[in-house]
Parts: sequence; structure tokens; C-alpha cells
Amino acid sequence: SKIDFTKMIDSNILFNYKIAKLENFIERKLKSDSKFFNHKKIKKYKGKYGLYCIGTKKNDIYPNQRISFILDPNGDDSYNSALFADRKYPLFALIDFGGNDLYFNKNIAELFSIYSGLGYVKDFSGHDVYQGGDYALSARFGFLNFSDLKGDDIYRTGLHSLGAASLGITLLRDLSGDDIYSVTEFGQGFGGTLACGILADYSGNDQYYSGGKYLHAPLAPLDYRSLSQGCGYGFRPDFAGGIGILFDNFGNDVYSGGVFAQGVGYWYSLGILIDNGGNDSYDAVYYPQGSGIHIAGGFLFDRNGEDHYYSKHGPGQGAGHDYATGFLIDRAGNDHYSIEGGNGLGLTNSVGIFLDVSGKDFYERRNEKSYGFANKARNSGGIGVFLDTGGNDEYPMEFTQNDTFWIKGIYGIGIDENLVSINENNTQIVAENNVIDIDSLAMISEIFSIASEWGVSGNEKRVEFALEILLSRDKESAEYIFQNCLDTKQGLTFRAIKNYSKKSKEFSKYYSKGLNHTDSLVIKNTILLISTNKDSTHFNKLESFLNEKKYVNSVLQAFGSFKGTKFVRILEKYIYDSSEKRRFIVARSLKRINTLESNLVLGKMKNDESFLIRTIIKL
Repeated sequence: SKIDFTKMIDSNILFNYKIAKLENFIERKLKSDSKFFNHKKIKKYKGKYGLYCIGTKKNDIYPNQRISFILDPNGDDSYNSALFADRKYPLFALIDFGGNDLYFNKNIAELFSIYSGLGYVKDFSGHDVYQGGDYALSARFGFLNFSDLKGDDIYRTGLHSLGAASLGITLLRDLSGDDIYSVTEFGQGFGGTLACGILADYSGNDQYYSGGKYLHAPLAPLDYRSLSQGCGYGFRPDFAGGIGILFDNFGNDVYSGGVFAQGVGYWYSLGILIDNGGNDSYDAVYYPQGSGIHIAGGFLFDRNGEDHYYSKHGPGQGAGHDYATGFLIDRAGNDHYSIEGGNGLGLTNSVGIFLDVSGKDFYERRNEKSYGFANKARNSGGIGVFLDTGGNDEYPMEFTQNDTFWIKGIYGIGIDENLVSINENNTQIVAENNVIDIDSLAMISEIFSIASEWGVSGNEKRVEFALEILLSRDKESAEYIFQNCLDTKQGLTFRAIKNYSKKSKEFSKYYSKGLNHTDSLVIKNTILLISTNKDSTHFNKLESFLNEKKYVNSVLQAFGSFKGTKFVRILEKYIYDSSEKRRFIVARSLKRINTLESNLVLGKMKNDESFLIRTIIKL
């Protein structure tokens, strides 16, 4: 009650504005003046708010002492200093314009920790490592504005860290890169009393881990507590909690937690986890994934992707317990759900809401308190709502099935019905955008490179369109592929050649040149193309290879594509060959010919010592 939060907010706005002006000025000078920051050693100044340091463009090592202000222009720097604000020196700022930096301080509250003050940190680029103790990258009775703009970064800290706040605000923003975040508990978007803690990651395939130190006895004596990843927490019974937010914009992310994790609130608080896209994995132990526990709210929203949700125990995945509310909303994707009790569970006068909007989903666990259930407590009830509004889904229980309706417990309801029509999914959008990106007048080498991409999911139309362009410029394409690509060992490249050769009127003219080439790989690939396109006009040349004992396996494999007695008779000469591999090729070719004559010859191999060959005959 003694803190004037309005004045704290006003002073934070002014502080950030002044630091940002300095930052913009330095950034312009670094770009326009090559001699700017040409000093050779770190400059140090003693000021009103502590020690100020100006770094060099080299790899600096900052002293193991408390520093209140650092400005570093470049270099792979090591920060082993005490970097925090408190009542003695209530302002702290650090600006690093580039380099792969190491920020290391395992002492409690000495790595970007704000206590009764204001903090501003910005690292512009580089693959950085942030390794701290408890209360790192966090604020108590204050504000911290932290940004890392580029790089694959590693954050490893203790409790109340990485976007954690109590009686204040912490904003941790990471704009790009495949990042790793690790805390013991109370972190990764944690809001304590009168606080909002935010971790916002805007792109990259990120990993979030919380736990590994504090066991949750007696409830889960062998499992670790998390209270992280979008967690609001109050100190029961005296202090209400705040708002904890974890926001991840895009990427295939992994969220790994223990007890209380991933969009959970405890005791007059709100926990939020929002993931906008990617195939994500959520893993926890108790009270996870959109859970409100003891007069609190929990919210997990996943906009898109084929996601996996797992928890050893419930309640969770859209569950409330003890006058609480929990939501889990998944907008799209073929998702998997597994939890002991949840998916729309209202326990002890609470509301639990689960909504999966679209996709072919799989629900794993058989539990009476899942899929829309509310119990009776305190002579009253609760509300549990389960909704799956699109897709052909799979359930483990008889009365919870696709395209059905059910009621369980006290005001527990489940509905599976195709209510939402998705006309265009992300895969289709990606496919159309990929096709638009192809210039039909580009060089053949560029077009062929696209045709050689993996033609799956959203890339199918792109590969098909590239093939159409190759065929529309057939003479040019045939010459380029023969001269530059026929010696490939790459499966996707050869697949593109094969798909092109099936429809090309020009490429077969190069078969003779290919069979007489000086490169053995070109010859083998040509034989395979002749086999694929069933071009028997080159029989004499192929037979001559056998007589010369050249490319024998390639030719025997090719003969399986042709019908006729002469091919069967040649293959028969090799059914007792000493090489198992060659006998297998012969057996497979005879099976592919699949005439009465070829099958009779194949039958002679029924007692072959090779299991693979006997299996061909058996099948």
C-alpha cells in the first residue's frame, strides 16, 4: 500500500524513452562513422547511479564488480559482472550492438535483476548465453524491459526468472532464433502479487523447460514443481497473485514442465500461454495446460499446428478446481491429447472449458472425469464443457464418440459435431504461395532445382508447377539435365529426372548418349530411366553389357520392366548365381514380369537359402 504504482509506471516510461534516444543516436553513429568507438580499452566512469562502462569493438571481458550502465558496440563479450538495480542504485541499463556474448552470474539477483528500480537491456544480435541464479531477468518492486533481437540464444536460470515479476512488470522479448529457456520454478512468464511477467518469443523452434530442483511433496514426491510457462501465482492465504504470460508466435516448440505448467493460475491469479503456430509438444505432470486452481484462471490457446498435449495427472487441459476457471482452445491441426482427468473438467464448483475447433484429433486416456465432466461439491455443482467442432476424431470410451453428444456428472456436457468448415488450411496457403514464387522464365537450372525439392505437404504444387515449366521448355530442359544432372546420387534429384522423362518427348533422344557415356553413374542412371519408361529399343546395348560383365545388376533389374521370352531366358541364367544380392534382383524382376513363363522360372528358386527370395515366392 506504500508503493505509488502510477509514479513507478510514469518513471519507467521516461527512463525507457531516454535510453531509447541514446540507443538510436549510438546506432546511427556506428553506421555513419567508422572511427566512432575506436578506443582500445573499456572506459569506466563513476556516476550518480554507480559504475558506467563503455566497451570496445573487440572481445571485451567486463570486470567482476557491480556495473549500472554498459554500452558495447561489438565483439564476443563476457559479462561476469553484477548487473542489477536496487535501492542504492535504482537504475540499470545495458545495450550491446553485436557479437556472441556470454552473460554469466550465478549469484542470487545479480543478472538483470530489478529490486526497487528500473532496468533496460537490449542485445541486438549474436548467439548469446544468459546463465544466472535465482531472480535473473526479473523484477520485484520495479520494471524490467529486456530485448534480444537476433540469434539462437540459451537462457538458463533459477527461480523467479525469465520474464518473472512480483509487485512490478517484467517484459522479456526474443525476436528471432531457435532459443532454449530453462528455469527451476516461477518463470517463463510468471506473475506474482500485483505484477505482470511476460515472456514473448516471436519466431524460431524453441524449447522451454521448467523444473529439476524442487520436488512437489507430498502430492508428487518424485516429480518437480514448475509454476511456469504462463503462470499466475498468489501466496495463499494472504496475497493474491498477478498475471503471467508466455507468448510464442511461431515455430515447432517444446514445452516441458512438471507440477503447474503451461497456462495455469493459482490463488486469485491468471496464467496465460498463447502459441500462434507450429507443431508443438506440451508435457507436464499435474495441473497443466489451461488450469485454474483455487480461485484462479488458467488459459492455453494454440492457434495452429499438429500438437501433442500430455500430462501424467490432471486436472488440466481446460480444467478448474475450487471456484476456478480453466480454458484450453486449439484452433486447428490434427492433435493428440492425453491426461488423467481433464479436457473440460469443472471440479469443486469450478468451470472447465475445452474447445478443439478443427482437425482429426486423437484422445487417448480412459477416464470418467474427462471430456466434459463436473462433480458435486459443497452441496452445489460445477460446469465442464467439451467441444470438438470439426474433424473425424478418435476416442477411447464407448459413449464419447465422433459425431455424438453426451452428458456426465453435474452439468458436464460433451459435443463432437462438424460445426466448423475449414475451406483453406495453412498447407494449402503455403502451396499456393510457393507456386506464385516460381518465375517461369527463370534459368532452367533454377527451375530444375525447384522440381528436385521434396514434393510433400505444402510443396506438392510447387514441384508440379516446376515440372510443367520444364516440359514447356522441353529441348532446353533435356539438354540441361543430360549435361548437368544425370550423374546424380541424390534420390530427390533422380526422382525429378524420372518424373520429367516420363512426359518428355525430347529426353529419350539422349538415352544412346547416356549408355555410351564415360561416367559409370550416368550409364547406370540411364539404364534405370530406360527401365522406368519401358524403352526396349536399347535391348542390344543392354545385352552387350551383360556379355562384357558390366553393369550386370542394373541391367537385370531393368529387364523386370519388359514382357517377353528373351528377357525371362536371360534372367534364368542367373537364378543360381553365387551373389545373394544378384539372385534377389533376378527374383524380383521375374516377379515383376509376372507371366506364366516367368513365374515357372521363379518357382525354381523356392529352396534358395535367402529368406528374402523365399519370401518373394511365398507372397
